[in-house]
Amino acid sequence: MSSIYYSFFSISRTKTIIFNSACNEEFTWNAKSLFLNGMQRFHELGYKTYFVIDNDKERLKLKKLYGDYFITSKSKTDNKIILKSAVWVLSTLETPSSGVFLNRNRFVYHLGHGTPIKNIGLMERNVSTPKRIFYFLNKSNISVFLSTSSFFLEYMSKAFGVKKERIVIAPQPRIDDFISKRERGLIKKVTGYKYILYAPTWRHYSDTKLFPFPDFDLDSFSERLKANKIIILLRLHPRFENDSKPYLCDNIISFDSKKCPDVSDSLWEVDGLITDYSSIYCDYLILNKPVAFIPYDRDLYEKEIGFSTDYDAITTDMKLKTVDDFFNFISRFDSFDFEKYQSTLSGKINFCPDGVSATEYNVRFIDGEYKKRWLM
Repeated sequence: MSSIYYSFFSISRTKTIIFNSACNEEFTWNAKSLFLNGMQRFHELGYKTYFVIDNDKERLKLKKLYGDYFITSKSKTDNKIILKSAVWVLSTLETPSSGVFLNRNRFVYHLGHGTPIKNIGLMERNVSTPKRIFYFLNKSNISVFLSTSSFFLEYMSKAFGVKKERIVIAPQPRIDDFISKRERGLIKKVTGYKYILYAPTWRHYSDTKLFPFPDFDLDSFSERLKANKIIILLRLHPRFENDSKPYLCDNIISFDSKKCPDVSDSLWEVDGLITDYSSIYCDYLILNKPVAFIPYDRDLYEKEIGFSTDYDAITTDMKLKTVDDFFNFISRFDSFDFEKYQSTLSGKINFCPDGVSATEYNVRFIDGEYKKRWLM
C-alpha cells in the first residue's frame, strides 16, 4: 500500500495543504470554507494548497472558477502530491487518499461539518462491527478533531473513540461565510417579504413529515402566508431529499441542494429558521436571528437515533405544535424578544474567538502544528 510506504519510509514532506470533503466528491462544508477564505493567508505563509475533487466535470468547473488548485486522487501524479503533503484538512472522516497510519509524519485535521446535536459516530444507536473497526483504524489517520465548543468536548472524545487531548476547541471555518453579510444572489427576493428557511433533518426510520400540524391545510396555510408576506424556503437533508412537490406553492418554494449546494452560503439572507434536529440552527444562532423547532417525533427520534445531550438544554423554547404557533413565531420577528436567550445558547454551543476571524484562527492553528512537526 502506498500509504504505508509514505507513512514509514518516504517520510519527507512538502509544505502543502490538501483539503477534501465527502469522499473527494464534493466542494462543500468546512474544508471548502477554509480553503477559499484561507487560501491567500496560507500562500503568504509559504504553503501550496489543493482541494481534491475526483469528479472530472466538477473539477474542471472549479478550476475555471478559482484557478488550478484542484486535483484528483485517481491520478498517480496527483496522488503523490497528496501523500507527500505535510497537512490534510478534512470535512468528513474519509481521507484524500485511502489507507492507515496516515497521520504518521503528517498533520491531519478533521473539521467536521456541523455541531453534534444528534448522536454521531460511536455514540449512535446499535453501532455495527464494521463501523467500530472503521473508527478504530481511523484513529491512526486523523491527528485531531474539531469541537465547536468546550460543551461538546467529552462527547466528541467518546464519539470518535479518542482521548480528549485529540479534541481541539476551535471555530468552524464556515462561520465566516455567513457572518460576512454578503448577498450571494441565491434567493430571488421580493421587497417587503420575510423569507423563512424550513430545514428539517432526515430519519432512517421514516420519511420526514412536513408541516406536521394537526390543523394543517395547505390552501388555508398558503393564504395566511400570502397575507403575512412570508415565503418559506423548503430544504430537506441533501442526502435524503424526498418528494416535496405536494407542499410547493407560490409561498412555499423548494430550496434544495441543486439550487444551493451549501446551505451555509444562504444563512445570512434568510430572516428566520425552522428545523427539528438539524445542527444548522447552531450556525444560525450566531447571526442572532429567530429560530424555532418542530420536534414532532422527539420521543421516537430519541429512541432510534438519540441526542448528544438533553435536547431542551441545547434548543430554544420556541417549539411549534400548531399552525397558530407558526404564525405567532413569525409575528415576534420585529420585536425579537427572545434575542437574549438565543445569544446565551449560541455562546454555549459555538466557540467564536474575539478579535480574530474563524479563518485566521484555524490558519494559525494549522501553521503552529506544522511548525511543531517540521521546524522544531
